[in-house]
Amino acid sequence: MADRLWFAGVWGLSENLVFVIGESGLSDILAKYENGDWTYVHGPRDDPCWFCPGDIHILPSGYGWAVGREYSYEYMNGQWTRSGFNNYGHTAVWVDGFRYGWACAADGKIWRLTELDGWYDVFEFPEVEFTDICVINSPTVFGDNGFVVGLKGAVAHVTGETEASEGDSGVSNDLWGVWGNAADAIYAVGDDGIIIRFDGELWRPMLSGTDANLYAVWGTSSTNVFAVGAGGTILKYNGNSWARMTSPTKETLRSVWGTSATNVYAVGSESTILRFGLDPQE
Repeated sequence: MADRLWFAGVWGLSENLVFVIGESGLSDILAKYENGDWTYVHGPRDDPCWFCPGDIHILPSGYGWAVGREYSYEYMNGQWTRSGFNNYGHTAVWVDGFRYGWACAADGKIWRLTELDGWYDVFEFPEVEFTDICVINSPTVFGDNGFVVGLKGAVAHVTGETEASEGDSGVSNDLWGVWGNAADAIYAVGDDGIIIRFDGELWRPMLSGTDANLYAVWGTSSTNVFAVGAGGTILKYNGNSWARMTSPTKETLRSVWGTSATNVYAVGSESTILRFGLDPQE
């Protein structure tokens, strides 16, 4: 992809099938990496779909969503289809079953997707701007343990289909990313190098070793977590401490995802796509 692009999200199904969303300046884009080649699914000169800011999440079964500030796409049977789930300023999405999922928005709303009802707003937190969401412990299609973060240190905990509460993060920094794989191992990252961890009871600060803004976090376990951010910052957590990794770029990194501890993608500004563990693909 030779165009000058700004990537906001990355997710995939395998090391040979990865999707990124972002914008080109002309319109927003959805691109696919498959078997060594990058191609456009949408953009950069199609009708605007306005993914930025936005997010993408796909289940291993092959069902997923990409959401943005005006339009959203559903992924099913290997195809992306524009959805009527539009115009709500969504900033993040998490899919927890076939046609079941969660999304958050900059207006403080949390949305629920069910096969019967489609998308509908289920919770609202006035004066909160949410930026990211993750759901864990979902052995069924009903997400029962979700974590949402936002600007000015906002955090919320979804504990069922009808219950959600605003929490105390202990920080006032803008939070941009959240990820976890257990109820006592949830990580959130944000401005000025802030990293906090929810231990099942409280959010507690962690030493990041950087003052760079951090925009995304993802891992394979509580002993293998990656965080990325401004200036090409890449951090890795080994279960005891965060350490800075060597980065080949100074561009801002906005999203991180992988298939394993040794196959991880990070994407960001100026068409930046990094791959850890194998040769970079650009």
